[in-house]
Amino acid sequence: MFKVRLRSVYGLALGALLHEHGWQIVQPSEELRAYLNGASLPEPFELQVSDRDDGKGVIVTGDETALAEFRRLICQALPSVGICTPPVWLDAIYLGLVRRRRAAGYEIDLGAASGFLPMSKAKRALRSGEALRVQVYDLTDAGEEALLTLEISVAGRFAVLSSMRGVGISREITDPQERERLAKLGRRWATHQYGVIWRTAAWGREAHELQREIQSLQIAFARLDDHPPEGIPGLLRPGTPTLIAEFPQESQSVLDLWKSRLIAPIMRRTQD
Repeated sequence: MFKVRLRSVYGLALGALLHEHGWQIVQPSEELRAYLNGASLPEPFELQVSDRDDGKGVIVTGDETALAEFRRLICQALPSVGICTPPVWLDAIYLGLVRRRRAAGYEIDLGAASGFLPMSKAKRALRSGEALRVQVYDLTDAGEEALLTLEISVAGRFAVLSSMRGVGISREITDPQERERLAKLGRRWATHQYGVIWRTAAWGREAHELQREIQSLQIAFARLDDHPPEGIPGLLRPGTPTLIAEFPQESQSVLDLWKSRLIAPIMRRTQD
């Protein structure tokens, strides 16, 4: 079945639900790990579940087949759950046009949709009509608007190439020798154009496997210099398939029951 990483306040409840239906929880949080017999698999995942900013649901990204199965499962298990597919996906990269300035940033024309570039991400004053390469780093809670950044990254299973220079390593890779090994490899492949960030799944992978992915990401990064096929503004890279779920009170009540099912065996063993 599918592998999922849960980074959500609903992690215990969704972990219980998904685990019951054969999903494998990888890179679990410390809290969730306690209920999974201490298992902590530094493996790639097909799906990631993160919180919405308003706490009323989750943003889910990943493989389209896994995403469809997740949608089917929670619609079946949770009453009144709300699901929407946003007009743009997370991590999508566009060559956009500055439409106008707003109080806290800039409205960007992406072609088929619009986005918002916060002033903190802009770094300088922008002109109306100026072309910018931007990436979707977040979505508003209902997904109506994409939040944009000028810092561009292209992600693989083990690594990310980023316009931020240098080498980064996932905090979940805690072994000092492994961190040093990955730091050396990252310095070997980082350039003045991009830095290398190692994801948790890079832990223990052979250097030749990591190099193959870096080479693939280098090709993808270079293609971002092209113009969008549909012209400007337009899409340069589609990003990660995304859906947004909202959990009304009825759904949250059922999630509480799933959370209890996960916690109860541990509580009984503690009492015994």
